[in-house]
Amino acid sequence: MYLRGVFIKNPVLIVYIMKTLNLIVFSADNIVNDKIEEVHEALFSVLRKEYDINLVSHKHIEKLDAASFSMILISSGNVGNEIINKYENLPHPLYIVVDGKRNSLGVALEVLAWANSQSVKAEIIYGSPEDMLHKINMQYAVFQAQVSLKGKKIGVIGTPAKWLVSSEVNYLLTQRRWGVEFVDINQDDLLPVYEAITENEIDGKCEALVSHAAGCENINPDDVVRAVKFYEAMRRVIAENGLDAVTVYCMRIQKRLNTTSDVALSLLNNEGIPAGSEGDLQSIFTMLMLKELTGEKSFMGNVSGVDHRDNSILMSHCSISTDMTAGYYLNTHFESNSGVAVHGIMEEQEDVTVVKCGGECLDEYFVSHGTVMNHAYSDELCRTQIKVRLNEAVDYFLERPISNHHVLVRGNHEKIVNDFLLHNSCKRIR
Repeated sequence: MYLRGVFIKNPVLIVYIMKTLNLIVFSADNIVNDKIEEVHEALFSVLRKEYDINLVSHKHIEKLDAASFSMILISSGNVGNEIINKYENLPHPLYIVVDGKRNSLGVALEVLAWANSQSVKAEIIYGSPEDMLHKINMQYAVFQAQVSLKGKKIGVIGTPAKWLVSSEVNYLLTQRRWGVEFVDINQDDLLPVYEAITENEIDGKCEALVSHAAGCENINPDDVVRAVKFYEAMRRVIAENGLDAVTVYCMRIQKRLNTTSDVALSLLNNEGIPAGSEGDLQSIFTMLMLKELTGEKSFMGNVSGVDHRDNSILMSHCSISTDMTAGYYLNTHFESNSGVAVHGIMEEQEDVTVVKCGGECLDEYFVSHGTVMNHAYSDELCRTQIKVRLNEAVDYFLERPISNHHVLVRGNHEKIVNDFLLHNSCKRIR
């Protein structure tokens, strides 16, 4: 997840671009940059493996681009007042880099105590140089995700499912808070695109979908063709509208085309395009956020069971990115017993994170690390079924749930998700 810079490839060469870290220096004796690097040589030698470091005196903060990645470096004692006096002009939250040299840690503790008393968000980055690099990388990922979300477009094909009574989002407030735009697309716009696609254009994709499956139940070749045609139509509408993510409620289309969106959502997620169903606006934002923050694909599922005995939940839906699975089967869509659904299986004991952003402007959230558990498959639920033992108490789901659908992503990303959403003044629901 944490890359050392960025690789840009072309047929001739690979260019390596270092990340830039601005360090706003607070030092009581105003020593020059060369001396700063000499004092903190052990730390800087590790940081420079991944960052171009730009040292800026706290007296010249105005020279920094407000949109650049910046932290505070405390280089000596006796600078607490200067930091508090400059607070309004410093990057927020306050990330305080300190290696303990020249009484710097004591100042950092004073500043953090002041920040806590004022309800100001602040964090000390301290430890071995390697630990500090890891923490800085975490915050760099948070910074990059926030920047990359701005200007993203989420397509809403059709209207949200009527039963999702607590999953609405205010488009304007969300755009103001996150910089993300929701774009409504009429379902009828998909139909001529779908009809224009020939079987010859999608033969290879149909064959790949079936050949990689561990098995097929209750479906025939025509079902597969219609499902993959719908996927191709979605791809073209996404490209035409410049969308970065999409959610679709396809019940009306299902009646007209005799197919569902399950295969389309699976294959779009494989391509790195967050795609969800039922027009769930909160969940598709969560999926897009997770992609920008972790680089991982995600799965939107119903909470179909809660077990207090092992503190687990059962998540189910009829689609999952096949790239997230250890293997998959093709079956019919559960509720309608038609079309093609994806029954994906995840590895037992795999680390995962369950997340949900909610609220009218997406300003509250749930997050918990968990592990995949073995469980009995049920014919009475959606085809993909994943049982997860969570770290957070499952009482949340029965007492204060944000809504039904939650999103699962592979890996333990609880800390970075929590950091990112707290950074954006969101409230964690437990």
